[in-house]
Amino acid sequence: MNEHQLGRLLRRVIALSAPLPLALLGAACGGSAQDFSDPGPGAGGSGASAGSGAGGSSAGSGTAGAGVAGTAGAGAAAGAGAAAGAGAAAGAGTGGSGTAGAGSAGSAGAGTAGAGGAVNGCKGNPVQGCAPTTIKLPTSCIGELVVVGMTLPQARCHELCNPATFLCRVTTLDSGGIVSLSCDPGCAVGRRPAGFGAPAQCDPNALGDYFAEVARLEAASVTAFRILRDELREQRAPKRLVRAAARAARDEVRHARSTGALARRFGGKLRMPSLARGARRSLEAMAIENAIEGCVRETYGALVATRQAEHARDPQVRAAMLRIARDETRHAALSWSVARWLESRLDGTAKRNVERAKRAAARELSSSIANEAETSFAALAGLPSRAEAIALAAQLERALWS
Repeated sequence: MNEHQLGRLLRRVIALSAPLPLALLGAACGGSAQDFSDPGPGAGGSGASAGSGAGGSSAGSGTAGAGVAGTAGAGAAAGAGAAAGAGAAAGAGTGGSGTAGAGSAGSAGAGTAGAGGAVNGCKGNPVQGCAPTTIKLPTSCIGELVVVGMTLPQARCHELCNPATFLCRVTTLDSGGIVSLSCDPGCAVGRRPAGFGAPAQCDPNALGDYFAEVARLEAASVTAFRILRDELREQRAPKRLVRAAARAARDEVRHARSTGALARRFGGKLRMPSLARGARRSLEAMAIENAIEGCVRETYGALVATRQAEHARDPQVRAAMLRIARDETRHAALSWSVARWLESRLDGTAKRNVERAKRAAARELSSSIANEAETSFAALAGLPSRAEAIALAAQLERALWS
């Protein structure tokens, strides 16, 4: 899928997910949104139906089921298992779905209510929303030297928490040899490099804070794409992919400047990231990162930017997002091209791990969307309402992530 095809798909998703007039709500209960070739009333109607369905499952099962159509049931089961703290229930809920990374029933072990994980095993698999989740594990799961405040390598976070976890940190260590590990999925939408901290708490009524966080992510994406460029070159990837990653890094420099200017205009305080490159990664680690940060988060970010370019009431925001949306759509298309090239070099087990990570990231994204607070500046910035955002993610799930 090239950038033009993806751009058309994103615009179609926005059209299908737009709130329907009351006169059309009766027709919204039928049809199928699976076919993106016909934007008629049936497709649009089912898009609204899927959106309300996702919202309903979210309300019924906390954050676990903010899932997308087709996975909400599995999410609810996982949520029930984790809430009860019963190892068998948690294992059936997560392992049974085949996408949460548990692998088999009962693998979560004998969990404790509210802890979000298992003390007797080394895989907590917490059901996460936007907020960090704490799991309790034996110190042996971390290593010989455990220090409160230490941050684990991202690959280890994926093993102990779940494949969509972005950052994990030791928060407490008791005398019985049990460690509390905070598993943070992160909620920024876009390609984040390893070491990028969790998003800052911002005032839901402060547009300047919103654009300051966007600018921080755009600045971090510069490093992310430079790392991708270098790793693709080291792995002898096609030159077109290497050149595209280098171009994306240059784009992100411009994005950081333009969104930073918007942040200052609306009274926000910029906070740029400080990042260091980690060790060289394996092909599988590259593919997992690309699936999570590119195929899921960056693709959704391109979708939101496209909507902002079309609907922002502020003319300066609309103009800035028009250029950003075009670039981000190209970046998202690059992610899918990189995914195809990496997949051709992975074995069956690695391919399944990448697919599991992608589906887990899609669930995490849907969960964070369902738990986001409504903002007073959504119309000014062109951002979707929470209900529309849920519908947008559901449409992408059916089109790209399922």
